Amino acid sequence: MKTKELIRMNRNLQAQLEPINEKYYGQLLIYMRMHSFLKDERKVEELLLEILQDMMDGQNQGISAEEYFGKQPQETADEMLAQLPVYYLDFIKMILFAFGVYASFSILSQIIFADEALDLGRLIIMGIYAVLFALVTSWFLGKTIYQLKEKMSKVLVGIIFVIGVLGGVSISRAIHTKLMIQLTGNLGIAIILLTIVVLGYWMFLDEDFNNWLPFFPIISSLALVGIFVRISFIQEWLTRASGKITMSFILLGVIVIQYLALFLVRKYKK
Repeated sequence: MKTKELIRMNRNLQAQLEPINEKYYGQLLIYMRMHSFLKDERKVEELLLEILQDMMDGQNQGISAEEYFGKQPQETADEMLAQLPVYYLDFIKMILFAFGVYASFSILSQIIFADEALDLGRLIIMGIYAVLFALVTSWFLGKTIYQLKEKMSKVLVGIIFVIGVLGGVSISRAIHTKLMIQLTGNLGIAIILLTIVVLGYWMFLDEDFNNWLPFFPIISSLALVGIFVRISFIQEWLTRASGKITMSFILLGVIVIQYLALFLVRKYKK
């Protein structure tokens, strides 16, 4: 069974737990997922599903999740995770995927201005920063879930997130490297199309493709703007006030239509 299918089964079965058991298992699930970066993701999900099924059996017999798994879930979870083999390949894939997605969105958002050069050095540095920040935040969330009250843990994670974002913005503004690429004309269009192809490939590889759909209108709009401003006769037209206003309405209409289509598709599926 694939990892995404295990996660889906877990989610459906978790909804059948009683509130007190669901809270107990929910915390356990977050803790184990946040502390299993170097483990085989499928093995971790199989273990979580096995624990959940046992909890469901206990619940049917009047045994609470705490009675089944113990009053020290963190220690038991650590022991179970320690028995799983280290799996570096999944971790490397996750890092590369996160970096690639960040880089793709950054490229699309930056090259909508045809005259601005793309600073590859800054892109790489900020990509590394974003990945490390995500890992640290996830680790902290898992670490504090049993050490602090739930509300306090969420507040601290929120504070770390704000600090991380502000720090990222400050670093991005301060960093300027010599690894610059001018993306004017056809080269810029080719880079945009390549970025779209790569990002689309990653999206279709994801079994939960629907999770990416809300980003499609923004991605396609950024790509369209980037291409339009590199076409000579459109570029000249965009220098006029009428061209800017018309293009703004066209892009706004494209985004609205796409989001409306997504809403109707999801409503139809339900």
